[in-house]
Amino acid sequence: MKYILLFLTCIFSVLTVSAQINPADSSVQVISYWNLNETQYYTIHEERMTLKDGDTSSYLIIKYDVAISVIDSSESAYLMSWNFENVESGPGNKENKIHDSMMKGLTFKYYTDEYGKLRKLINTKEVKANLIKKVDSLEKMNDIALSYQALSDRIEKNTREKINQFHEFHGSELIYKESYEFEAELLGFHTLEEEEAQVTTYVWLDDVDLEDYTYILQKEQQANEELIKKIFTQNSDQQPVYSTWTASRIHDSGWVIYSVREIEQKTSEYIKSEKTIIELD
Repeated sequence: MKYILLFLTCIFSVLTVSAQINPADSSVQVISYWNLNETQYYTIHEERMTLKDGDTSSYLIIKYDVAISVIDSSESAYLMSWNFENVESGPGNKENKIHDSMMKGLTFKYYTDEYGKLRKLINTKEVKANLIKKVDSLEKMNDIALSYQALSDRIEKNTREKINQFHEFHGSELIYKESYEFEAELLGFHTLEEEEAQVTTYVWLDDVDLEDYTYILQKEQQANEELIKKIFTQNSDQQPVYSTWTASRIHDSGWVIYSVREIEQKTSEYIKSEKTIIELD
């Protein structure tokens, strides 16, 4: 918390010139004002849980320490790095331990646009090569649930999701308490074609703090009946639910202070939930 307060104080003077918050109409435009070689440190908590008949059938917690750096910039783009410094998961098993050892030290690089909106990851081949080296150094085990290739694919997919969450609202322009409705791809669901997974999405500006120059944005999605049938092909006795919710507190510099994303699948047989929290150290 001390670090966050110092962070807010140090950059406030810059933002009085280039502020994104308009006090006149309580509107916000999420634009990044990041400096070359600037680095911010975050802790990410990921929690996955499955309930069956009211009992917990599976539970996983993963904690990451991540350094996010600006390694190049221009008038139209930022080049960013996302480096995993520590990874720890539990409850412990062989698969989790292998997953942790493969992730530690990985660096993903990607471009954003001038607002800080994610464009694309650019070093996935390099990351894959590093993962292969890590795999080669590990003793092959036949009793883990996933192959090393599957673990590698999962690491890349999960990291892409975290980076997407961090940059979720960059480029948005919203007015306080007004809700914005549009079609977008359903978060967390990747087995359908992109055009098949389009759902009505709601985004709104929930809070504006003129003292700290921060604001909170929220986003909600819920699969419609047609998409529910594609997701839950074997469940017909009760209307299932697939919903997502994201909320982020962002500083006027464009750096995220705190972000949480929840994804829930609910049927008559089970409830699956995923929660990801990204927090400035």
